[in-house]
Amino acid sequence: MGKINLIRMKHRNLLLFSILVLHIAGCTQLEVLPSPTATILSPTETQVLVLLSATATPTQPPPTALPPATNTPLPSITSTPNIHFREQCIDIRISQPQEISLSGTLVLKDEWFGLNVYLLNLETADQTPQQLENIMALPSLSVSPDKKRLAVMQYDDQQHRHRLTTFSANGKIQNTISLFPDLSSILGWQNDELLAIGRVRSDGLRKLDSTIIVSSISGEIQELLPDDYNSIYKSIDNNVIWLGYSFNRTVYNPALTYVVYSGLENGKTPLFLANVQTKSIIARINWWGGVYGATPQWFRNGQSVLVTGQVKLNGFASAQDGIELFRMDLNGQVTRLTYLSDVYTAYIRNFTLSPDEQRVAFWMEIQDPTYSGVRLGVLDLQSGEMVDYCIAGAAALDNKDFIPPVWSPDSKQISVTQAMNDGATRKTIIIDLISGKAFELLDQLIPLGWMSNK
Repeated sequence: MGKINLIRMKHRNLLLFSILVLHIAGCTQLEVLPSPTATILSPTETQVLVLLSATATPTQPPPTALPPATNTPLPSITSTPNIHFREQCIDIRISQPQEISLSGTLVLKDEWFGLNVYLLNLETADQTPQQLENIMALPSLSVSPDKKRLAVMQYDDQQHRHRLTTFSANGKIQNTISLFPDLSSILGWQNDELLAIGRVRSDGLRKLDSTIIVSSISGEIQELLPDDYNSIYKSIDNNVIWLGYSFNRTVYNPALTYVVYSGLENGKTPLFLANVQTKSIIARINWWGGVYGATPQWFRNGQSVLVTGQVKLNGFASAQDGIELFRMDLNGQVTRLTYLSDVYTAYIRNFTLSPDEQRVAFWMEIQDPTYSGVRLGVLDLQSGEMVDYCIAGAAALDNKDFIPPVWSPDSKQISVTQAMNDGATRKTIIIDLISGKAFELLDQLIPLGWMSNK
């Protein structure tokens, strides 16, 4: 155990040292570091650098109609107060009930910043997690939307570059791609092929991080620069607080035609939705203090995005507003989805959209004598009904954040890390939404993804 902790400290220190090195003076213009066979093309009008290998075929995003730039006032937030909130407390069983069937493979880690990645095949009698091989450094990972690929990025000390590897659900390597050395973490998947990864930029002075888009199949790379977005939050001393986006300001829709980013305008810190090509701002939600809540999540069609936003607690101004879920649409409409703050002092934290896009699972903090800790909630996007399952969440011990709930590929089950009464023990549990039952699966591991075995 002491050796493992020493390794973790070594890699955390290496990560911090790497970020500090990027602040050291360098050349006066952005230097793009391609792979040895890459060809550098000029930036397009939308500030996209495209780096292609000699044999790669560009993957073009599907065309999306771009609304014209306009100076008309932005639409106000649509709000229909109807809390539809109920408790459905679940007794968590020690073993799996016979009536609950599981499918797919869970992706787990020993800690958020841990080195070990595990795969647990839920369809076999042997419920022993299998450690993923070839993980030698602090990994960043993400499961593709179709649940067929696990992307793992880690720094290669010998090559002095990052290595991106995709695995199937059985742990077999599908592809390995050599990437730039100055990357931060995987930000997520744009679609079933393309990954978004944060890149730390510096040319003597620290710049806003860019986003590179990497094909997990061909290795094609695009770089999206955020510098020209209107009123983008440019302070590099105060990092945006988005899980997985600590140094990144931008979250793009699947077609890379619209972007949500953190802003700074007239002393306020709004969250903007904008057109990538025209730079026109379509919608906004105001925040305070440069803290923007959970990472925005786009719907697959790229027409809407889920975000968290601030509201006045119980209708009155206060030093700290409540945090609720909202949907921002490309027509400029902003719709409030939850109403906990109308009744409680409440904050919605990290969330995940179900694969069928019908529900949202999230962690909610309600400051009320009848509630304790941070608990799991699920919102039905069609009916507006919100259920509290009375399951206490466990923050990752190494970054104190609550890991977003993990959905099964069929959207019928959720896996989370639950905090036990002693405050130190944590259990990986599975909640079956159809039967309304839950059970313990593992001790001391964090679920980070759920893959399909098909």
